[in-house]
Amino acid sequence: MSSTFNADTLLKKRARHQLPEQAYVTLSQALSWLAFNVPLDFSDLEASLRSGETASIQEARQRLIKAVDRLADAASSGRIEMRGKFVSHGSDDGKAKTEPMPPHAFHDFARFDVFCDGLNIGRGLAWRFSSDRLLDTAMIDKPEEAYRSVMVNRDELIASLGKEKRPSPFKTGKRPDAELVRRKSDEMREAHGMTTYEIAREMKKEEGFENAYTTYVREVIRGRYPVGRAKRASTK
Repeated sequence: MSSTFNADTLLKKRARHQLPEQAYVTLSQALSWLAFNVPLDFSDLEASLRSGETASIQEARQRLIKAVDRLADAASSGRIEMRGKFVSHGSDDGKAKTEPMPPHAFHDFARFDVFCDGLNIGRGLAWRFSSDRLLDTAMIDKPEEAYRSVMVNRDELIASLGKEKRPSPFKTGKRPDAELVRRKSDEMREAHGMTTYEIAREMKKEEGFENAYTTYVREVIRGRYPVGRAKRASTK
């Protein structure tokens, strides 16, 4: 699957933080909404993960795993109805019919496959993140049994898990002025002896600098400090 996507279209979709007004939403929309507060279909979710649109790839991974667990637990208790196409090894996905997924199925099928809105046997994610932030398609599971094109009851999803959503980690909002970044970086270096790379990586965690992303900060403070960590000021 191609990692390219229309940025303008994706930004418009991100601006709509509400789930689509329809009886059932896709599994990817449900999980991205739970994990990131932004409902994305499977192609946009995959593209966002491939392009590094989330603030931290490891955070994105952990949020998705937690979202899958929460959704599967709610569905297994009968609080959220879900539907999908059951396929077994060697069967034709195109001939499978959409059917209700019984609650007990989620004890086994709770492993999210972003490439087909699917749930495989197991828990967590059916792919791995490679070191360069791309989804490693070579690591996709080859399950003997799975549910594909999974749909989630929208109203039950909101009623059961809507109040537990977390803020979006997607990179939105205005980045801070370069001069403010320089002042903040000086404070961080003096207080903690950080290197340029460490400052660039950590600044977005500071209050008021949530949109100071690593590449932007690194460019602003490039060459500002000597190589290596600074000596911290004495507290005596």
